[in-house]
Amino acid sequence: MKKNKNKDIILKLFSLIIFSLLIIWVIFCGIQYKKNYTRNVNAHNQLVELCNEKSSTISEETCGMVISNGKPVMPDTFTVFFQLLINSNLSLIQLIAPMIVILLASCSFSHEYSTGFYKNKLIRMSYKEYFKYIILKTYQCIWILPAFIILIFICSFIISGHFDVNLTLSYWPENYIPVSISIVKNAFPFMIIFLLNIVFSSLFYANLSLIPIRKSNNYIVSVISSYLLFIFCDIFLEVLVGVLLLEKYAHISQASAIFSLFNCWVYDSIPSIPLFTIYCFLLAVISFIVVICIYHNIEEVIIDSEK
Repeated sequence: MKKNKNKDIILKLFSLIIFSLLIIWVIFCGIQYKKNYTRNVNAHNQLVELCNEKSSTISEETCGMVISNGKPVMPDTFTVFFQLLINSNLSLIQLIAPMIVILLASCSFSHEYSTGFYKNKLIRMSYKEYFKYIILKTYQCIWILPAFIILIFICSFIISGHFDVNLTLSYWPENYIPVSISIVKNAFPFMIIFLLNIVFSSLFYANLSLIPIRKSNNYIVSVISSYLLFIFCDIFLEVLVGVLLLEKYAHISQASAIFSLFNCWVYDSIPSIPLFTIYCFLLAVISFIVVICIYHNIEEVIIDSEK
């Protein structure tokens, strides 16, 4: 029992370390964004000073454009948020996020399964109760990605300080905003859907993390197998189902965007956000059903764990 408690403490520390690294990453990218904006402002001021000099070599047309455009405007919070999430180094989260959840979700059960510690718990509780217990324990890590999104939003507000989309568009072209302008203008309800989809996706990643453990007593092998399973699912759903089946043969445009497992982070190409939310929910439910089917037979599970 003491050993198991120590394992729980290690898992919590592991979660905090990963989240701390995410905090540092967000702060670093936020500072870089702010520096780039400051450079734009400084460049504008220098051009204005050069234009005001009598011996300026800058054409009157260029000077007129620089002065008429005015000083660069700090974009609104939501524009900064999407710029950080899509057009900065934070965009790598699309690839890293499944691995983060898989690492944390599979840790406890992989340890109990490989050591046979789960058998001790089965003495005190039924297999159904234990399965419910381990699933809930696995899902404890799904907070980390929604918290990451909220962290980026807070950082974006600190950088921007306002929510005025029209002020952003008064200086920056519409294509400066990396998502549809309709999303930015309805950003608060969209953020709720965004977080909901991230939760569903996290549940999907967590369920995937349990599948390879049934046939592997090695934590690292299980983690790598889970991530490869995720990549396989994306290729199957996006390419085979989305592109070949629906777009090519059924002539349904942009179907692959709905089926892409990476589009829970980038929404500009998605034709229907409500439909994508239903898709994310179904992925979580179906993957959970697969986990139940894999672990429903206690005798087979025990035999596999002893191999």
